[in-house]
Amino acid sequence: MYSAHPYRWLVVACLTGLLPLLLWQAADWTEESALRRMSRQNGQRLESYTNGLTQALHDIEVVPALLGHDRELRDLLRDPDSPERVRAANQRLEELSRLLHGAVIFLMSPQGWTVAASNWQAPDSFVGKNYGFRPYFRQALGGNPGRYVALGVTSKIIGYYASARVWADDQVLGVVVVKTDFSQQHLLFDEGAEFMVADQQGVIFLSSRPEWRFRTLQPLEPRVREQIARNRQFEGLDLRPLDVAAGRIRGGTAMIVKLDIATPAAPAPAAETVVTYLAQAGLLLDRGWQVWVLTPDEEVRGAIVRNMLAVGAIWLLVLVLVLYGLKRRDLRLSRRESHIVDGLTGLYNRRYLLDTTGVLLPRYNRGPVSGIAVLMFDIDDFQQIGDAYGRKTCDEVLIQVAGALRAVLRSGDVPVRLRDGTFMAVLAIRPGDDVRPVAERMRQRMKELRLEALPRPLTISAGVAYYHPPESLERLLERADERLRQARRQGSDQVCAPPAGDPRDSLP
Repeated sequence: MYSAHPYRWLVVACLTGLLPLLLWQAADWTEESALRRMSRQNGQRLESYTNGLTQALHDIEVVPALLGHDRELRDLLRDPDSPERVRAANQRLEELSRLLHGAVIFLMSPQGWTVAASNWQAPDSFVGKNYGFRPYFRQALGGNPGRYVALGVTSKIIGYYASARVWADDQVLGVVVVKTDFSQQHLLFDEGAEFMVADQQGVIFLSSRPEWRFRTLQPLEPRVREQIARNRQFEGLDLRPLDVAAGRIRGGTAMIVKLDIATPAAPAPAAETVVTYLAQAGLLLDRGWQVWVLTPDEEVRGAIVRNMLAVGAIWLLVLVLVLYGLKRRDLRLSRRESHIVDGLTGLYNRRYLLDTTGVLLPRYNRGPVSGIAVLMFDIDDFQQIGDAYGRKTCDEVLIQVAGALRAVLRSGDVPVRLRDGTFMAVLAIRPGDDVRPVAERMRQRMKELRLEALPRPLTISAGVAYYHPPESLERLLERADERLRQARRQGSDQVCAPPAGDPRDSLP
């Protein structure tokens, strides 16, 4: 008979075992797809910012190239002691500075002395200062465009220096320099990501995070540190390396990096300051600068959590639907069983035989190597037991007899309670098998039952019939019932069974 619980728990166990695999697959797929999407976005950001930075630098570099041919500046360099020429040059450079959004423009003699500057009236004016040690001065003096990033010796502001020589009549008269403040350059970048720009030595001079500025991508060699010190490029700065742990993502050009975002002024526990980023780097070939775009992996982790929650919700919905379907199936089978199963003993009832007439015989009678026999028996004096001891005792007797019948039968045999104290069993046999020993075991088992309410052991009267194709199930039951009546006529505690395969088993 059907039991719903094992199937239900098996389904729950299988779905529960599947959940970790589904969550792992969802997390893995989400991480990979999110990283690839972010990598594409970072690539677009990198290209956009690199192009914008290149154009901005080009616009700056054009200015000293044009001023190198300015007649007023040439005249001053030819006569640097003229107060009128100095004043006129300062005012002209100051006016140009306003047009260039505050860039500092200054004019240097061949010896490196600043003879005029746009900030000539400021407390930290460059006028009278010697910057001949700067590489941008030596580059321009040698006939090459000067390009240099450094911390201002006077202003202490990070800037980009573009320079060009002032030339006339095959003679180098001096150098003109434009310094652009780079301290606010990060404002031009996309707020959806972090960025940093490092020079050819790996020193970060531009960054969306102040704590990364003037750090290095790798430890600097002593030779490089000596050169930086000689040029006073980052004077007074420690230039400590960032603690970068990098690994390339699967099938992509981006990297996963871990960076410390703590500041020296506000230190925090290491576990709270190390952030994982998806990073992508580009190179400005003509300058040797590295441009990095970094996106925190919070988006990836958020997408993983959202998708895992979605998978978990779908799994829970599937589980509920499956359990609901199994419950409905259980109810249908339960209703069906309530019609074909005896409510007291749990055995099949007569309706079961009627409902399965078309399938029961073919199931067990499959040719010359298999067959069917029916064992039918009555509890002797069952009516008298009910009259003497009451319905409760009768019910106990029926339950005990049903349990004994199950114990005697083999797996595949069908136990049935036909009516009151009448039981039967449909037995699967082979041709020539004798069913009488089964009946005898059942009869002996009845005598071994002990019920406190009964003063004497139970006995049964049994009849056996063998199936002879092509008779119907009704005919087979009639013959078994006739054998049962014969046993009762012989007295109680009797078994009436023909020899297996005896043609006389077929009663008229």
